[in-house]
Amino acid sequence: MLHRILENLISNAMKFTRGKVLVAARRVDGAAVVEIYDQGVGIAPESHARIFEAFHQESSKLRAQGVGLGLAIVKRFTDRLGYSIGLRSQLGRGSRFRVVIPREHTLPPMA
Repeated sequence: MLHRILENLISNAMKFTRGKVLVAARRVDGAAVVEIYDQGVGIAPESHARIFEAFHQESSKLRAQGVGLGLAIVKRFTDRLGYSIGLRSQLGRGSRFRVVIPREHTLPPMA
């Protein structure tokens, strides 16, 4: 499920960006945090909650539309696994999706 979450987020970032995509992972207070940044058109604040609904699509001139299930799958899987998903986006600048994997789901630090 984690593989599918990351695959869907990275795939969306690559489809909707006008520039580069950055994938970063780090530990924060024992949790694993994975962030996917893109330089796309951004997502309007009033749409932030709706983008995780099945079949919802924002309009984009960057590529042909899909069916609107990728982020719904991400949300369903993060909820099922006890992870959290967050979004920060600015119109005209891009978006950042953040997946937080709680401490109890992560591997211990390497010795």
